[in-house]
Amino acid sequence: EAAMQPRRKDRPQSISEFLGLLQSADAEMTDEATHLDQEGPVVVEVVDKPQPKPEPKPQSEPKLQPTPLLSLWRRYKGVLVGAAVVAASIIGVVIGIMLFRNPQPESISQNTSTYSPNWQVIQGSIAKEEADRIAKEEADRKPRQEWAHRQPPAPIPDIEMVYVAGGTFTMGAPDSDSEALSNEKPAHRVTLSGYYIGKYEVTQKQWVAVMGSNPSKLKGDDLPVENVSWNDVQEFIRKLNACTGKRYRLPAEAEWEFAARGGNKSRGYKYSGSNDISTVAWYGDNSGHDTHAIGTKSPNELGIYDMSGNVWEWCHDWYDNDYYSRSPSSNPQGPSSGTSRVLRGGSRRNRTRESRVSMRLDSEPSSRHSSCGFRLAMDVAMDYE
Repeated sequence: EAAMQPRRKDRPQSISEFLGLLQSADAEMTDEATHLDQEGPVVVEVVDKPQPKPEPKPQSEPKLQPTPLLSLWRRYKGVLVGAAVVAASIIGVVIGIMLFRNPQPESISQNTSTYSPNWQVIQGSIAKEEADRIAKEEADRKPRQEWAHRQPPAPIPDIEMVYVAGGTFTMGAPDSDSEALSNEKPAHRVTLSGYYIGKYEVTQKQWVAVMGSNPSKLKGDDLPVENVSWNDVQEFIRKLNACTGKRYRLPAEAEWEFAARGGNKSRGYKYSGSNDISTVAWYGDNSGHDTHAIGTKSPNELGIYDMSGNVWEWCHDWYDNDYYSRSPSSNPQGPSSGTSRVLRGGSRRNRTRESRVSMRLDSEPSSRHSSCGFRLAMDVAMDYE
C-alpha cells in the first residue's frame, strides 16, 4: 500500500521504476509473513463497540376508530340520502295539497280574476263539497243538541188519546145532501185499521211546553192552539216525539172522518156527535167568534170532543178535489203530491154547512190562520199508554 500511495515527490517517473517499487514491496511483505509464522498465532481481542442508539422515529398521530353510527353512515350513505330525498318530496306534495284545498280567503278574493277556467271549476267543486259536509254535520248535530238528551222547557200536559177500532164506513156525502160540495163526492166505502186519535184538540199549554212560545191570536192555556201552519205542526210533532219517545202524527183524512162520525158506534149524525150543532160545536152562531176551552161541548159517540167547530183541523193528506173518484178502499193516505193540505171540521167563525163531518177544505202547508189548529193521531203498534 505504501508503494501504491507514494508522496507526490516520490512518484515513479517511469514504468521501470514502478515495477521496481512493486518488487521491493512484495519482498517486505514476504519477510513480515515469515516473521509472523515464527512468532505463532496472533490473538486478536474483539471488543464489542457500543452501537449508537437509533434515533426514535417520529410518532404519527393515532387513528380514530369509527363509531357504529359512523360505520352505518359510511355503509348506507347512499340509501339514507335517497330516503331523505323521497321523504322531502312526499312532505312537499302533502303541503301542496293542503294549501291547494284550503286556499287563503284573501288570495282568493284578490286574485280570482287571474285564475284560469280550470281552477275556477276546481274551486267551485271544493266549495260545494265543503258546504255539503258542513250542512250534513249540522243536520246530524242539530237534533242531538236540541232534543235528544234534554228535557222540554216544561212538563208536557197529558195528551189523551182515544182508541178507534178498525172498521168500514161510507166516506163523503150522498147525492141527496143538498149542502154537499163536489169535492165531497162520490160517497165511497173505506176500510181502516185501528188507530188512536186525540180526545181533544192540542191546547196552547201543550204547544208552549214543547215549542216554548205561543203563536195563537186568542190566548188561553186550555184554548186550542191556532195560527199554526201545517209545517209548524210537523215541527211540533218532531220535537214532541223526541221528548216523549212516541210517534205522534196527524190523522189521515179518512181516519179523521171515521172518528168524527163515531167509528163503529156511529149513529149517522150530520155533525160530530149530534144533529143539533149547538150541543156539540162552537160555531159562528154561538161562539162570539172566539175560540173556547176544549171539551166544553158534548162529545161524539167515541167520547171525542170538538170535531165540529172551534178550529179547523189539519190532516196529513195532500188535497185533491177529485181524489174520492180514485181513492183506494183500504187505508187511503191521500194523493202522493199536491200544493195544499186538507183541513176538516169547521171553526168558530163558520156556518153550519162548514161544520158537517163530510165537509172538506184545504190550505197551503205554510199558511197560518187564527181559525186553524189540529189534533194528533198514533198507530196502534206504538202501544199508546
